[in-house]
Amino acid sequence: MNIKKAFVFIVIAFQIGLISAQEINVLFLGNSYTQVNNLPSAIVNLTQSASHSMMVESNTPGGCTFEMHAQNETSLQKIRKGGWDYVVLQEQSQMPSIDYYRYHSMYPSAEKLRDSIKKYNPCAEIILYMTWGRRDGGQQCENYGEGLYCSADFRDFDHMQDTMTSAYYELTKNLSCICSPAGEAWRTAIHQTDFNLFSNDGSHPSQYGTYLTACVMFANIWNESPIGLNTAFEISEEEALTLQAIANETVFESGTEWNLTPKVKAIFKIHLLDDQTVKLRNDSQSPYPNTSYLWDFGDGSTSEETSPIHTYTASGTYTIKLTVSSCLQSDSIEKPITIEMPNTTDESIYGPTFYPNPTDDLLHFENAQYGTIIINNALGQYILQKQLRGETQIDLSQLKAGMYFVTLQGKETLNFKLIKR
Repeated sequence: MNIKKAFVFIVIAFQIGLISAQEINVLFLGNSYTQVNNLPSAIVNLTQSASHSMMVESNTPGGCTFEMHAQNETSLQKIRKGGWDYVVLQEQSQMPSIDYYRYHSMYPSAEKLRDSIKKYNPCAEIILYMTWGRRDGGQQCENYGEGLYCSADFRDFDHMQDTMTSAYYELTKNLSCICSPAGEAWRTAIHQTDFNLFSNDGSHPSQYGTYLTACVMFANIWNESPIGLNTAFEISEEEALTLQAIANETVFESGTEWNLTPKVKAIFKIHLLDDQTVKLRNDSQSPYPNTSYLWDFGDGSTSEETSPIHTYTASGTYTIKLTVSSCLQSDSIEKPITIEMPNTTDESIYGPTFYPNPTDDLLHFENAQYGTIIINNALGQYILQKQLRGETQIDLSQLKAGMYFVTLQGKETLNFKLIKR
C-alpha cells in the first residue's frame, strides 16, 4: 500500500468513527503572524474537513503585543462578549526573545489577559500560539517607550527558536494552559523538507508556513490528528500530507505535554450499606464550574446526583460507571461490584411482599392480612402511617427521591429499606 492510499484509509476510518459533529467558538488575539494568509480561516477549513464546526473572531493589528491587547478596547470588548471556548493569544514575534520584554511585558500582560478571559468566559481554555525564530537568526531589538532592549545575537533559526520555545513553554506552565507549538513544527519541517515556510522578509509565514501552523493548532484544539484532512492554498495533496504528519508528530509524538490545563478527573469510592445497598462517594476533580455527573449502576438505573445511594434488587456482578462533564472536558471511570442477597428476606417471615423497590409513585403490598405500615426518612423522621388489609397501595408521589425505612407492625415487626426514585 503506497503512502497516499494509506492516508486515505486513515481518513475513512476517522470519519466512520466520528460520533457527532461538534461546534466551538474561538477568539484569536494576535498580529500579522495570525492575519497573514488568514490563519483562522485555514483552521476552520481543516475543522470542516473533520466534520466539526468552528466559529471564529479575531483582532490582529500589525505588531500588536500582549500588553497592547490588554489595553485594546476592541480586544477587551470581544473578551467581554463571552461564550468563547478557546482564546488564542499570539505575542509580537520578537518579544519572547528579548529578556527584558519577556519578563516585564509579555508575562505580566498575558496574566492580565488570562484574568479577563476567565472572568467573562469561565469555561474558556487559553492557547498560546508559539511563533518561530527568524529565518537567519540575528539580534532582535525593540523600543516600546522604555528604551532600546535587545536579544542575544542568534546564530541561526535554531538558536532563536530555542529561546522562543523556552519563553512560550515557561508561560504555558505559569498560566496552566495550552501551548500550540507551531515554532517546533517549523523546526522539524525546516530540517526535514525543502518547503519554504517563510515569506520574502524571512519573518512572516508563506502559505506553507500558515498551513503547517493551522494543522498544529487544529490538533491542539480538537485533540485529533490532522492527517488526511483538506489541503489549502496552492499546496498539493502530497505536500499537505507531509505537513500534516509533521504537525501530528509535534503535538502528539514529541514527548512534550503541550496541554497543561487542569483536567477533569472522575474518582469515586463504593461503600456497602447492607447486602444490596451502596453509597457512592464522589471525589471527582474539576477546574471548571457547572460540573455534571452521570451514574450508571449497571442494572438499567442511572442517577445525576453528586453522591447517590442505590439499592440493587437482584444478586449479581454489576459495573458502576461515573461520567464527569464540565465545559469541554469529560472523564469516565468504571468499577465492578458484586451483590449477594440473602436467600430469605424479612418479608418471607410474615408473608407480605411489596413492590416495586425502587419505586416511582405507588408502593404495592400483597399477602398482608393486617398490620400497620410506618415510613420514616433516612434521618429517622416520621413520614406517614397506614393500616394494611390484604392488598394495599400507598401513594408515594409526594415524597422526595431518596432512601426510606419501612416498618410493618403486626404479630412481628418487620423492617425494610425502600428507594424512592
